[in-house]
Order: sequence, then C-alpha cells, then structure tokens
Amino acid sequence: MLSIIIPLYNAELHVPNLLNNIKELDLETIEVILVNDGSNDSTELLILDFISSLQSTNVRLVNKNNGGVSSARNVGLNNISCDSLYLAFFDCDDWFYSDVLNSFLNDVKSLNDPDLILFNFISNNGNCSKINDHKLEGDVSLSNNFVMLYTSGLIQPCWNKIYKTKLIKENNLLFEEGINMGEDFRFNISFLEVSNNVAAFRSSLYQYNTDSANSLTKRYLPDSFEYFKYGISKVNDLCRLKGIYYPDIHNRYIIALKDRCRNLSVSTLPYKEINNLFEKDFTFVRNNLGKIDIKTLSFQNRIIYMLVKFNLPKFIWLAFTFHRLMKL
Repeated sequence: MLSIIIPLYNAELHVPNLLNNIKELDLETIEVILVNDGSNDSTELLILDFISSLQSTNVRLVNKNNGGVSSARNVGLNNISCDSLYLAFFDCDDWFYSDVLNSFLNDVKSLNDPDLILFNFISNNGNCSKINDHKLEGDVSLSNNFVMLYTSGLIQPCWNKIYKTKLIKENNLLFEEGINMGEDFRFNISFLEVSNNVAAFRSSLYQYNTDSANSLTKRYLPDSFEYFKYGISKVNDLCRLKGIYYPDIHNRYIIALKDRCRNLSVSTLPYKEINNLFEKDFTFVRNNLGKIDIKTLSFQNRIIYMLVKFNLPKFIWLAFTFHRLMKL
C-alpha cells in the first residue's frame, strides 16, 4: 500500500481540483488520508460528500483542531493503515501525477529496496512551468549526489519524494511543530540520517504552484535567516555522519543573505527596522567570510562576497531591489 497524507485548512477553493486528482488514483493500492486542520469553511462538507460517492474506503477524512501543517501531517501519520509500505506528503493546492503514483509499487520493485525515492517536479508560477530535473535514475549514491541535490533544491521539499513507511515508524520521525518554515527540510534531514538506500526516477511526480498566496516567496518570515543558518548546520552534521564530502557548505551563507533580501522585500516593516535586521545578518556573514571559498562561487555571488568583504550592505540591498523591480 502507498499512503498519501494531505493537510487541508480552509481549502474550499482548492478541494474540487484536489478531488479530481484523487479520482485518478488506483484506490486498490493507494490510500489517501485527508487531514482537516480545523477549517471553518466548506472544506469538510465537500470532502465528506466526495467520500460518500466512492466505493473504496481508502480515502479517509481526519478532523482535528487547527495546529498547522506539521501538526496535520503528524496526525496523518497516526492514521495510515498497518499495511502501508511507502508514504508521500502532498499539499492541497498543488497537483500530483496519478500515473506515476499508480505505477509506483510496481516500478519500485526494480530498485534495491530503497528507503527514499526522489522524483523530479514541475514549478508553475501561473504563467509558465519549469521542470526541475536531477537527471538521476535508479539506485543513487547519496555521497556522490547529495551536494547536487541540495544545491538544486531537490532535497528540501517533501512533495517530490516517497518514503519507506517502516523507517518513519521505527524511528518515530515527526514533523517539527510550531515553526513557520523549513519543516519539510528538517524532516528530510532526519530521515536521511537513518536511511541507507536512496533511489531516483526522472519522471515528474508533482507540480508545485509557486504563485500560491501561501508560497514562502510571498510571505515575510521574521526568522528566515536563522532557519537558513540552522539548515546549513544540519547539513554539515549529516555530511559528517554519512561521509559526504562538501567542503563548500559555508558558501551557502551567501545564498542565505540573498534569501534574506528577498524575504525582507515583502515585509511591511519600517525601513529603519528592515535596515537593522539586514545589518545584523550581514554582519554574521562578514564574520564568517573566512569559511567561504570565493573561487567556487558564481559570478553574481562573487560580487556579493566582495560587497560583504568591503562592508557595503546597502549596495547589496539596492542591487537586489533593482533586480526585483526589473522583473515586475
């Protein structure tokens, strides 16, 4: 059995598309756990009506008080069937490819009993779509491919992966509650710490809607830089544990600073407060500049490196703002 957990909160606008997506699944071999996270719109009624129209019992609704996406996923984990072999986590406002899921339990037999299976995914911003392609197929050496997967953004999300259920249950892995970003990434790092066999398919499993109002690119997150720093620390720990060679890990501080610019640009804070926050994070990167290898940076990141080195934070902010305005 392949289990799919999907949290929902006030999702009545997305439920019709989601249910059409679920209709395409082979509900003989796939179960779907829909976790209603305290919705106060018609989400629950729409799903109950859909479930009553099915002959299968493999689509189930679980209601809970509102607690956030991590809490909803954890409740979902407690409600999967005992014969679940593999597990996926999806969001209600995106799209999954049913043909890939329907053939998964047969396709996975060709692999070496993987704990984690990576797929490609498609990013859709409402105007155009982009395939995120890792170009891997079959059993994968994590030590040889982790850096590529991490730097290309394929390690971070949950929805481009299928996990071995037994490994999650045996290690009591849960999503960290009470945080507003990075919960997928933290779960994935914890899972990789206890996994041995990783595999990949080049097929696209998922279409991620980057134009969603809930997208991280559209929300101000006060602790975004701290989460990024914590993520770098966790990756460093994982690399030591698994013997992964990643000498340029601290180059990610430059990426973190760029991400901080992006995040502050969507805030409504007064300019003085934005400036103080950016100066604080800028100073952290400047104090750790000795850990960054400029020779391995891209041209754009080398420019940022030099601006940090010569203590010119406002130039970074102005350059980022200009670049963002040019894209509008």
